[in-house]
Amino acid sequence: YQAFWLGKPVPLQEIRPEIAYVPAEDYLFDELTAEEHIEVFRTLWTVQPTYREDVLALLRRFRLEELQKPVDRFSLGMRRKLFLSLILARRSSLYLLDEPFNALDRESTVELVSHIEECRGTCVLVSHRPPEALRMDRVVDIRTLVRTDASSSRGHS
Repeated sequence: YQAFWLGKPVPLQEIRPEIAYVPAEDYLFDELTAEEHIEVFRTLWTVQPTYREDVLALLRRFRLEELQKPVDRFSLGMRRKLFLSLILARRSSLYLLDEPFNALDRESTVELVSHIEECRGTCVLVSHRPPEALRMDRVVDIRTLVRTDASSSRGHS
């Protein structure tokens, strides 16, 4: 594979810290608590000194407060909120989100949309049903391979 960053070819290893990827499936350790996951993810990555506080702030936005319970006792929505918080708390230049709204309740979807819109980096997402409230700069519909200005196609100005 050839990776390009800022218009120049680069080894993928060099830009990996700039990319935060949220796959459609959550990868969590069932026997660990949310608190323990924060520590594991903080240790695995090179993250900003405020990473723990940033994760906790996202968890509060998603109204997930059960930080001492093993995640095998979490619902699918709770697991998704934790996983999104762990990944989105990283300060990255590029966020790749695969079906980020899966298993989220309406309130959490609204909070995720708000977070995406506040994001300083570029956000690329794949969704079969993006929320109407989500304002995007560009949309590529793979069914028709047509690229449109999302604001005009979704009724936003």
